[in-house]
This record gives sequence, structure tokens and C-alpha cells, in this order.
Amino acid sequence: MKNVLAGVMNASAVLIFLFSRDIVWTQVLVAAVASVAGGQAGALALQRGNERILRIFIVVLGFGLSVGLFVKELYW
Repeated sequence: MKNVLAGVMNASAVLIFLFSRDIVWTQVLVAAVASVAGGQAGALALQRGNERILRIFIVVLGFGLSVGLFVKELYW
């Protein structure tokens, strides 16, 4: 069920982006390539490493990025 909902959300985002005129397609391409590479790297890391360490790394990375974006919005 979770994957179906994620697919519906992604499909709706794609439709919105396709009909928007304010899209920088070079940035979309970079994000798409990075997404695929990150998915492959994550799968490989999970096969070869410790799941608990990977989960902690992902949480810390996500938290750090969130704080960084929040601080950037406040001060830049």
C-alpha cells in the first residue's frame, strides 16, 4: 500500500512538472541521475553492511540536510 501511494504521489508530481513552464530541465536531469545512483548505492550498502548503521546514517543525514536548509532560509 505504501508503495502504491508513493507511486501515485510521484506520478502526480511528474504531471505537474510536465505542464509547468518554470522547470529547469538540466536540474531535473541531475536530480534524476542522483536519485537512481543513490538508490543503487543504498541497495548495495544494505547488502554489504549493517542495516542498523545504514538507518542511523540516513536519519542523521536527513536531519542535517533539514537543519541546513532551515538555517539557509533564515539567514540567506
